Amino acid sequence: MIGGLSAGQLTRLSHWDVYVRHMGGDLAGYYREVVNTERSIPRFDPEWLEDPRLRASLAVQDVQALFRWLHARGWSQAQIGAATGQSQPEVSAILTGRQVQAHAVLLRIAQGLGIPPGYMRLGSCIACDGDGGPDASTYHLDGDDPMFRRQFLAAAGAIAAGGAIDGVSRLFPSRPSPVRAVPARVGAAEVAQVRAATASLRALDYQHGHGTSLDAARGLAGWAHGMLSSRQSRTTARELRISLADLHVLIAWGFNDGGRPTGARRHHIQALALAREADEPGMGRRTRHDRNHPQRRGAGQRRQR
Repeated sequence: MIGGLSAGQLTRLSHWDVYVRHMGGDLAGYYREVVNTERSIPRFDPEWLEDPRLRASLAVQDVQALFRWLHARGWSQAQIGAATGQSQPEVSAILTGRQVQAHAVLLRIAQGLGIPPGYMRLGSCIACDGDGGPDASTYHLDGDDPMFRRQFLAAAGAIAAGGAIDGVSRLFPSRPSPVRAVPARVGAAEVAQVRAATASLRALDYQHGHGTSLDAARGLAGWAHGMLSSRQSRTTARELRISLADLHVLIAWGFNDGGRPTGARRHHIQALALAREADEPGMGRRTRHDRNHPQRRGAGQRRQR
């Protein structure tokens, strides 16, 4: 018995019957994997994203046009709802003119159909690997990996308690190539550049939504990380690590609001490690506070209607 249904009953139920009976929560996700077949739910064809008509609709977050596109290609209202986490009446209301403006709903629709968030202006990524780096051949969401979450919590606790941090480097995000040449010697001027650029990118995110500056922020992080190996004074080394930790917090927000918590945790743990190396407990506390309040939004972030 699973959720009150026997294995025999499960095999006789359509995907939509199961979804309606157990909408939301882990059961719906489980049933989706058990019951879903190519026949019960069509697949969103990535080649459709090459059509300028669909791309124009996605760019302005026109969910009605998106649903009509799917409907014209054989998707029923029930199948659209099953893929995007909505009931059939909700899908019907959208098809007949109801607008969708809530960020969380838009993100759920994009994730359910496998549409990279950049196409709907929910992030900067239109072709990404699991860590947000460019990869034209694949895209998948860096979802909530329970095992990684446990590793992350253990590492964060060890750092906070003053334990060794050598073993946590395997949890760090992949490092992008520097956006420009790394100077052989760095000083206060280069640290100021990192801080100023981070502040500008954060302001951009607050205005247009978290994730807007994700690619630019990761490129800046690649350059700043390269400078850690340059010649520098002890003071510069400390200030550079504090500035870089703040940049990783910004990147973590971009991943979190793009629906990729594992990527966010990678950058949060990197920020915590940098703050620890700089012996800056205040930065570490702020990072842990950000990590524990993932629903906070910038001023420009969309809110539920």
